[in-house]
Amino acid sequence: MAIKFYTSFSLVFLAAAGTFLLSGQGAEARIFGNGLCRDSDYPMLCSKVLKGAEFLTDPKLATGIYIKALIDETNKAKLRAAAFGQDVKVKACVSRYEDAIDSLLKSLNNLKQNDAGSLMSNLSAVVSNYGSCADEFADAHQRSPFAATTKYNSRMASNCLALAGQIKY
Repeated sequence: MAIKFYTSFSLVFLAAAGTFLLSGQGAEARIFGNGLCRDSDYPMLCSKVLKGAEFLTDPKLATGIYIKALIDETNKAKLRAAAFGQDVKVKACVSRYEDAIDSLLKSLNNLKQNDAGSLMSNLSAVVSNYGSCADEFADAHQRSPFAATTKYNSRMASNCLALAGQIKY
């Protein structure tokens, strides 16, 4: 009797879950609606960074907010990396983080000047800088002590590119 009940409950649960998932009304679709974060690579992270302003309608404003947040995160990453000492790979990561900050500052300037090409180029350079830090350790067959930070910042940079791509000039 109990087995029959659990089997029935399992089938009902699977049917309900399947209907929910196939309807295209998952949690992210409800949370992000038609907001700018909807088309980003990491919409939940986008929403977190924009602090609930995911329904912002001005992609230029959202991109500026996001770039500033990424500058803050990259500064934190640089300080944490610098505390690891003078290892060649660590110093390379600190340098890459500094390069990323420079590119992000240039991106803010590009945004003010409505220079779409330079904006996208500088934001792409930021993604590359984070990847270069990860490569320093991968090339030495070592796990990066900054792997989680690099992954998080890379995702932020990817979202920044997605937001910038929505700006109409």
